Amino acid sequence: GYEKVAKNEYHRFPRVQQSHGAGSLWSSVSDLVKWTNLFAEAKGKYRGLVDFLITKDMLTTGEISSYSRGIMVDDYKGYETIHHSGFTSGYQSQVIIVPELKISVIILTNLESINPSPISYKILDLFLKDEVKERKYSDDKMEYSSEKLIEFKGDYQELNSDLRMTIQYENDTLKARSSFGKSFTSLKRLDENTFCRVDNQSVKYKFGDNSYDLIVYFGGTPFYFKQASYIKPSKVKIKDYVGDYFSEELNVKYRLFIEEGELCLSYPNNSKIKLNSGQKEEFGTGSRMLLSFNRSDKNQVNSFSVASGGVVKDILFQKIK
Repeated sequence: GYEKVAKNEYHRFPRVQQSHGAGSLWSSVSDLVKWTNLFAEAKGKYRGLVDFLITKDMLTTGEISSYSRGIMVDDYKGYETIHHSGFTSGYQSQVIIVPELKISVIILTNLESINPSPISYKILDLFLKDEVKERKYSDDKMEYSSEKLIEFKGDYQELNSDLRMTIQYENDTLKARSSFGKSFTSLKRLDENTFCRVDNQSVKYKFGDNSYDLIVYFGGTPFYFKQASYIKPSKVKIKDYVGDYFSEELNVKYRLFIEEGELCLSYPNNSKIKLNSGQKEEFGTGSRMLLSFNRSDKNQVNSFSVASGGVVKDILFQKIK
């Protein structure tokens, strides 16, 4: 696979990696077709395997998990879909199956910047154009007051990440935009507190889900958010955070410095990354990496914790200079 590093310049990744299981598992389109056929029309001795894999278990909260046993199972335009994506250095993939219609889409890419998930749904739409099976709701259930919709508006931040999601209410419609997006996207309601993008039903927004204020599903993959309150950049004293910080866990030093009036971060192989202020005592890189700072009893910044990608958290860096 490849990664674009400059205009008309690409870096090639080795085919054999050290991460076995999460990577270095070889397959082909022909092999994946066998798997999609199995899910689309399971028979005989494989029926039990398919039933096991698509089973959704109950969480400790009493809710049914959106993720089954190794694959995603959810609804798209009224049809049950079974799907999963893959990602590693220089590579992305997506497989989606609609068992009822015996339709499967398989996409393998060898360029890290290509996101096959939205492409797979666009391809699927070509076949569902005349087959859309709308979900039915009673009229009273679909009625939603403007006051209720307004409750959902505001800023949200992904857990263990600096990814932001802004929900706006305009002309009786909820609209959403992430910190990666350039414009707001209109949402339509699916059920009680669940909405989807008007132009892409595979992206869903579920509000007020027990421990989380918002869960966004991109092709079935959940991203968890809490409501956020951001500090105006002009109110942040970035000089407080300048210094050298060291992590014993990673055995690496991070340096924070000011350049052209902006707080920046450097570490091995990354000489300058601009940091954006966020909530109180937080800065982000704009790529789902979050730095949360701590202060001493004398109100001096003495450490920070790094979180990244929504999964990594609590990597401590102590100030050494």
